[in-house]
Amino acid sequence: MAEHFTAAQDALHKFATSSDQRAEKLPAIRSKLASHELNKQAFGKLPESDELYTVYGEQSEHVLERRTARWRRGR
Repeated sequence: MAEHFTAAQDALHKFATSSDQRAEKLPAIRSKLASHELNKQAFGKLPESDELYTVYGEQSEHVLERRTARWRRGR
């Protein structure tokens, strides 16, 4: 059986507005994140540390690209 939900229209508008405001901040956040990089030593000295550092860099860039693309599509 499907559940029924009700939501106040003004609450939905406030959420949409705040979502737009947060989305507009994404490029600035991305720029700040891109300007701060972790060095290899941040991941320790174990044999796997270099690989972890590489994977972290790839994944963080992928996430930022995906979020930015999603924001641009929604504009």
